Amino acid sequence: MSVEGDRMNFISRLKNIVSGMLERQLYTGVYESEIATFRSKFGPQFKSYQELLAETSFVFTNSNPYLDYPRPMIHKTVPIGGIKVHREDKTDVLSEEWNTILNKRNTTVLVSFGTVLKSVLMPQHYRKSILTVFESMPDTTFIWKYEDEGSNIASHLKNVHLRTWLPQNALLADRRLTVFVTHGGLGSTTEIAHSGKPYSQNAERLSEMLLSKPVSPKELVIKHCEFAARFGRLPNLDPYSRHLSFVEYFLIDILLAVIGTLAVVTLLLGILIRKCLSVSLKRKKD
Repeated sequence: MSVEGDRMNFISRLKNIVSGMLERQLYTGVYESEIATFRSKFGPQFKSYQELLAETSFVFTNSNPYLDYPRPMIHKTVPIGGIKVHREDKTDVLSEEWNTILNKRNTTVLVSFGTVLKSVLMPQHYRKSILTVFESMPDTTFIWKYEDEGSNIASHLKNVHLRTWLPQNALLADRRLTVFVTHGGLGSTTEIAHSGKPYSQNAERLSEMLLSKPVSPKELVIKHCEFAARFGRLPNLDPYSRHLSFVEYFLIDILLAVIGTLAVVTLLLGILIRKCLSVSLKRKKD
């Protein structure tokens, strides 16, 4: 969850805990509104999100162990990040139109902010700033995912190509594409990593690792779904820790017991040493 990585100082860890608690509250509200929709259709007996999550056979997450920070996970959690990216994307044949665009200049930049952050909805001064940057680099071709098919905002720039849709995976896999400007979403980040952009050495190594995984995300989904369909719920994969209280889960009771024991032992030793010293001093006086 931390934006500062997995190596944090005290302040970073404090920020991480606070942001994690706030995000949990935010998403809990989202989940509860979804469950309320289901309950309005299927009745009040429809289970809560926490119950559904606990009783499900497997949980598929949009994550990848080669891109995430190392962390412990229970066996019912199956990471399938990059399921829509395949090795075949590197050999996809682009249309003549895209080949022409990619061959125009030595440097080509793809600009896309995903499906949620639409460029067409940007404030006007944002779009103007982006176009100013494009205009300042006439030797670079810019492909901009812009969701207005009839827009002419870049008609005065010969190096800019606006498209409402583009074959993003195939473009990223093409060596003629130099840079990908993105909002940093998880989907785009995964696609970049699989395609080896924009840093050649480290990115190429990571790309080969992702594409050469022993089991692909698609196979993980299929095999785990078939397994769940055959065996149903898998209580042997449910961690009992979800039934523990806060004190038990974080071993606070054990820590308090150990600290209390050490305190008592230390106190008794102090009393014993004090008595021994008192007896010794009394004998010397006598």
